Amino acid sequence: MATRATGDAPVDFTFRGVDGKDYSTADARRDGLLLLAFYKGSCPVCQFTTPYLEKFRAYEGRGFQVWGVSQDDAAATINYARTYGNVTYPQVLDEGLQATVAYDLVSVPTLYLLDSGNRILWQASGWNREEMNRVSRLVAERLGVPAVTIVEDDDPAPVFRPG
Repeated sequence: MATRATGDAPVDFTFRGVDGKDYSTADARRDGLLLLAFYKGSCPVCQFTTPYLEKFRAYEGRGFQVWGVSQDDAAATINYARTYGNVTYPQVLDEGLQATVAYDLVSVPTLYLLDSGNRILWQASGWNREEMNRVSRLVAERLGVPAVTIVEDDDPAPVFRPG
């Protein structure tokens, strides 16, 4: 796979949010951990994954942020955020798919955990329930707080779904 992976250098961008604000990955990384979740509204695996990403909000205010990086236009992104999980974390637009190209994505959803360093801490593509809990434990460890379980053992979610 050509997608940037754990250990690779991150690429910084300033995205426009659907709220009209600018979102700089460089600034966010300086402030702490940043989970980027690249998605497309028509992707069924993205639709399935989105409500689970909302659970990461439990870490916000402790040096952590999660952003949805949409490959769609603003109107479609706003509609998606309402339809699939009543999303409350920032939705930013990958206008011209510049970040998608820079990260060399081959599928969505693709998630990246970044910090102030020069390496990607964690990356996953598609849906993987163990990876969702694994990155939650990594975030908790980095923040020095108890881990949030993203996917409970009795959750009927599949183990894996490719994007």
